[in-house]
Amino acid sequence: MKMNYLKKPSIYTFPLVSSNNSAQCDCGFDQIEYSRSKNLIIQKNCYYKAMYLNKLLINSQKKIINLDNEHFILYNSYYQSIMVNKSVLLFLSLLNPALKTNPENLINIIVNEWGKQLFYSTVDKLIKIKAIEIKGDKQSDQNRINQTLSVWLHITDRCNLNCSYCYVSQNNNVISLDTGKKAIKSILDSALKYNYSKVRIKYAGGEPSYYLNIITKLHQHAKKLFTKHNIYLEGVVLTNGTLWNINMIDTLKKNDLKIIISLDGINNFHNVHRKYKNGSGSYINVNKTINLLLKNDIKPNISITITNENVDGLPELLNYLLNEKLYFSLNIYRNILPPKCKISCDEKKIISGMLNSYEVIKSNLPNFSLLSSLLDNINISRPHLHSCGVGHSYIVFDTQGYISECQMNMKHKISKISDIDPISILRNNSNNIQNISIDEKEECSDCIYRYWCTGGCPLQTYIASGCFHKKSPNCNIYKALIPEVLKLEGLRMLLYNKSE
Repeated sequence: MKMNYLKKPSIYTFPLVSSNNSAQCDCGFDQIEYSRSKNLIIQKNCYYKAMYLNKLLINSQKKIINLDNEHFILYNSYYQSIMVNKSVLLFLSLLNPALKTNPENLINIIVNEWGKQLFYSTVDKLIKIKAIEIKGDKQSDQNRINQTLSVWLHITDRCNLNCSYCYVSQNNNVISLDTGKKAIKSILDSALKYNYSKVRIKYAGGEPSYYLNIITKLHQHAKKLFTKHNIYLEGVVLTNGTLWNINMIDTLKKNDLKIIISLDGINNFHNVHRKYKNGSGSYINVNKTINLLLKNDIKPNISITITNENVDGLPELLNYLLNEKLYFSLNIYRNILPPKCKISCDEKKIISGMLNSYEVIKSNLPNFSLLSSLLDNINISRPHLHSCGVGHSYIVFDTQGYISECQMNMKHKISKISDIDPISILRNNSNNIQNISIDEKEECSDCIYRYWCTGGCPLQTYIASGCFHKKSPNCNIYKALIPEVLKLEGLRMLLYNKSE
């Protein structure tokens, strides 16, 4: 038997994207990763022999998406996703334990077609990325400890906008340098005690750019302290983008600060929710700031909040962001507090609007992965147990030095900067947000996407259902869109030839 159509094997491994090295949002979006390890090692030169072929089984837990009749995506949130060509899929199908015929002869034909060395290396890759399992092999579950401590440092409650979905109570409170430095000392002590190798501080508000001088003084102070202890520090300013000028941008560059700007659409699609207090829209000034940043070689991250009212404008916005090669994150509106006006997120409308925006991405695929950018706070590139770092590796300091577990829940204070070990208090707190493991959510136990979705925002789930153990209110949206995100990543890898 000669398989004339059998091409050389192609395997594309989906990138393991950190939630912080592509797009960022305003959440404590750092997750404890979940992985499986293998304990059995078989020598490569034995793979093709019948005695070892009988030990190889296709990972039946992986589902298959036919991308273009030549390439196929194999996925399960418990494992790293891969894309293979038809030849590899044929080989994998021969390892199906449900196959009644003996596949040995067919596999030997594949060995002859590919050559032994290529066959060995292909099987080695497939085992490494868990597309193949070895009969009798024991697998162990492992939690990879998050090495990044994320911090929300609330600079001020003051803001010049009156955004309809804002969860911050506006007043004139401003953090003092003394309180800020005490917060940084608390952050450093926590990082040292719990062996964090990286700290990310988000300078937020309110509108923190009012007090950029305070931010820069605190960040310079933090850099000196953290450098002494070999802890990598990243500083990010979360801003509405309306107040910036060239001098402020120069300050940003000199202090190596990153910037996240909220932009919900072009023109009125942005203005519908993000207005000044006099009712006028803020888009023109935000757009001016983005252009000014780009002219000065700074690429801001763009945080997009999606509702019924602006989802139809997503395609136009994403076309602009992709042309400018800007990182972005798509975040579905969370009904945490009563909004200042009517805001709705109808499932069908959100799904339809996001699918339309994915079509725009398909025609303008970027050279960076979007696996952690395209669907709320979900990182589709790697398995994890929690949707965010709340209660694990995330601290929120308000302007007065009080500590909360989430910036959306700052009214509930559980510690203060004078406490010796706020991380321990956060982790052992049982009175507020319970960011439970996805393995504890019975409604999600049979879902193939559970180690990507992890049940969504715990606070939003609680407000929607009265229980932290329920599935996300956005569950149907996630299930409808995750396969489409995988397809986009597959097409992107093909375009840039990211095969292994």
